[in-house]
Amino acid sequence: HLVARRDLQITVTEEGSLVSDDNVDITCDVDGGSTVIEIVDDGAFVTKGMEIVRLDDSVISENATAQKIAYEKARALMIQAEKDFAAAKIAVEEYREGIFKKDLRTAESNVTAATERLQATQNTLAYGERMFRKGYITPQQLEAQKSAVARAKLDLGTAEIGLNVLTTFTKPKMITELESIRDAAAARLESERAALELEKIKLERLEGELRKCTIIAPQDGLVIYANKRSYRQETEIKEGVAVRERQVI
Repeated sequence: HLVARRDLQITVTEEGSLVSDDNVDITCDVDGGSTVIEIVDDGAFVTKGMEIVRLDDSVISENATAQKIAYEKARALMIQAEKDFAAAKIAVEEYREGIFKKDLRTAESNVTAATERLQATQNTLAYGERMFRKGYITPQQLEAQKSAVARAKLDLGTAEIGLNVLTTFTKPKMITELESIRDAAAARLESERAALELEKIKLERLEGELRKCTIIAPQDGLVIYANKRSYRQETEIKEGVAVRERQVI
C-alpha cells in the first residue's frame, strides 16, 4: 500500500471527559465561599507562583480591620494589667519591708521617748517631794510635778498601745489588703492574656482568609476551568460568579 496523507476518522465509543492524569484541583478555601473577581484565561499556561484567581475579599478585609482594632485594644488592656500587677507586687513588699519597718521604728521610738520622759518626771517628783518636806517648794509646785508624772504615764500608755496596734492589727490588715489587690491584679492579668490570645486567634484566622482570596499556581501547568454540565446542575467558572467553599475552580 502506498502511504499518503489523508483525514483519519476517529469514532467515540463511550461518553466521558478527557482529563489530564496529573491534575491539581484549585478550590475556593474561603469560609462560606466568595465571588471570583479576577481569573486567568481558560487554557492559559501558567508558571508556579503566578496569581491565577482573585476572590472578593472586601467583607473579610473590613472584618480583619475591625478585628485588628479589637486586638490592639486587648493588647493595651493586657499591658495595663501587667503594670497593675507589677505595681501591686511592689506595694506588698514596699509595705512589708519599708513602710511597716519605718512605722515600727517610729512606734518603738515613741515608746522609748515616753519611757524616758516618765523616768525623768518621776525623778523630778522624787526630788520635789524632798524639797517640799524641807519647805523649799510650794504645794502647787509639787502638784504640778505629780501632774507631769501622770501625763508621762498616759503618754507611755498611748505609745505602747500604738506599738501594739501596729504589730497586732495594722500590719496583718494592710498585708492582707495589699495581697488581695495583688492577687486580683494577677487574676485580671491572666484574664486579659486569655482575651488577647482569643483576639489574636480571630485576627490570624481573618488574615488567613484574606490570603486565601489570592490563589497562586502551585506548579507549572495549563489552566482548565472546572465547568460541569449535567442534568442536575450546570457550573460555569468566570469573573463575577459566586463559588462555594471547597468548590473546585
